[in-house]
Amino acid sequence: MTGTHGGYSEIDLEDKSIEEKVRADLDPTIASIRPPSVANEVGLKWSYGEPKDGEFFTGFPCGNQLETYKRNIDLFSRICRRMERVSIDKEEGYLENIYIPAGYTYFGQLIAHDIAHTASSRPLSSVSIDEIKNFREFPLQLNTIYGSGPEAMPWLYEPEPSVIADVPRRRLWFRIAHTVASVEDPRRTRNDLLRIDKCPLTLGACGPERFEPVVADARNEDNLILSQVTIMWKKFHNAVMKALIEDGFLVGAGDSLNRREKEKELFEICKKIVVYCYRNIIFKDYLRRIICEKMYEELSPSRIRDGDILSYFQEKGAQLEVSGTGGTKKYDFRLGAEFAMAVFRFGHAMVQDTYTINEHHTTRNGGTTARDLNNFLEFGREGSLVKIPLHQDWVMDPRKFFFRVLDKSEAAGKNFPEIQKEIFKRNEGIKHLNFSRRIRPSIAREMFASSKFALSKVVRDPLSSHIKGIEGGIPLRTLTRTYGKHMWTGQSLARKIGLAEDIVPKESIKEIFSDSEEISCEEKELLSESTPLFLYVLIEAELQEGGYKLGSVASRVIMDTFKRLDAMSPINIDGETRKKLDYVNKFVEGEIDSIEKMIEFTSKHTKGG
Repeated sequence: MTGTHGGYSEIDLEDKSIEEKVRADLDPTIASIRPPSVANEVGLKWSYGEPKDGEFFTGFPCGNQLETYKRNIDLFSRICRRMERVSIDKEEGYLENIYIPAGYTYFGQLIAHDIAHTASSRPLSSVSIDEIKNFREFPLQLNTIYGSGPEAMPWLYEPEPSVIADVPRRRLWFRIAHTVASVEDPRRTRNDLLRIDKCPLTLGACGPERFEPVVADARNEDNLILSQVTIMWKKFHNAVMKALIEDGFLVGAGDSLNRREKEKELFEICKKIVVYCYRNIIFKDYLRRIICEKMYEELSPSRIRDGDILSYFQEKGAQLEVSGTGGTKKYDFRLGAEFAMAVFRFGHAMVQDTYTINEHHTTRNGGTTARDLNNFLEFGREGSLVKIPLHQDWVMDPRKFFFRVLDKSEAAGKNFPEIQKEIFKRNEGIKHLNFSRRIRPSIAREMFASSKFALSKVVRDPLSSHIKGIEGGIPLRTLTRTYGKHMWTGQSLARKIGLAEDIVPKESIKEIFSDSEEISCEEKELLSESTPLFLYVLIEAELQEGGYKLGSVASRVIMDTFKRLDAMSPINIDGETRKKLDYVNKFVEGEIDSIEKMIEFTSKHTKGG
């Protein structure tokens, strides 16, 4: 099959319909396209020890536990309302993060899905940390994209005619579906996730969510931009596959069973290269942008990649439980609750109120703003302008979400319009670039108000009647969940990991809430001494780094976590894979260590492949 894999341009060939392709592989049940559970799931853990009394947020005790919960959830709701009302920076006048393009917000979400797939735990349930199951046994392997591979999850991959009789069709490429032509853009390109129409399976009872995405991880359909970032990674795999085949990987395999084994080897090498580039991008591009410079330099991954991982973590204070006999050591690399439940949720504060997805949607249309966040969060549902299957005029232009920015020295002394003008020049005059929101105790309106994020959807009796009308969205869910699990306060965790000198001053935290009359002086005093970790991460980022990067405590937790994950789930880059990786890197300057270079490589291996 030619002309069907990867890239950002029009594809020539279209064979079977989406439904016909999928039904050739699937049983007639929606459940068959969901990822299977992993047998060896493990719980979360406290990375820095379980917080003791006085080290977690207790709030304001009342007569009984129920009344205490109500009182503190009400406080959290008022904090969240204050976060939603902060729309403009008091001093600088803008919220955009001039150093982090908006696409990294959603790349971070994809990384989070690749690290953790936890069983649901209600915010105030009695389930302990180590009972919250994480079904990601091997993180940072892009399982959120690849699933269990073409043999276990064949519906994710494109079937091609077998060259050998009675041998299953080979599956080397990801399936990527065609868009629907629109008035604004009459083309049909492969830029949508594969979808199956549920109507024939539900005897015509079609609700608003009629089309089921055929993906390894259904969470990657959470919003339109994440869905498009997911497709970017599928296209990158297809581009690497095309490059390897063009380099002659299958030459000489012949029409025998040897070819089948060669194809399996090709797929595994392709995946290793993609995962290696993915990790490279995480450490050298993503983390470099979000981690404070001091911590990033101190914890540079190259310092320990080939060193003694245990000594490193003991030196830094991260507690690894070691067991085993006869000289065999077993490290406890379970995912830390501090990271999973609080710190790495900082990305919610990076979400903008509006985005320009492409040049088709830049202005108001009939009084409804096509750029509003609600269209992307609710896409395919009632109330959104974005329909499913995806119409061509809603395909994300990746250049508007991943682009070159200035460094701090280059931006010094310039105001925001001047910086914008310079960035546009560096990106060949591409208009309407999307920046992420600065990391602060502030959140986009739709993240606060959308019924999709209502706390009442995830809390059960005895609190359900009390919280039915409480607003707060995503931050309220996070604050309530960490409160119920006795999560560290920011100040206590800073002391625990040796960063007491970096603790945000009490008066500075009080000043953050000085403009909120809803939060009492007594509550402000408590919050300044005992700040819930998620809230502390956002305050620390604003006060230490101006909201452009994370502060020291969050940076330390994130770097510790990614080093653990990198060590626990290694990639075996053997001699043959190394040679092929070197070949792939020839198509960019240096190596593929940024999203921008990944997009550049993909665009070079699209047409005719």
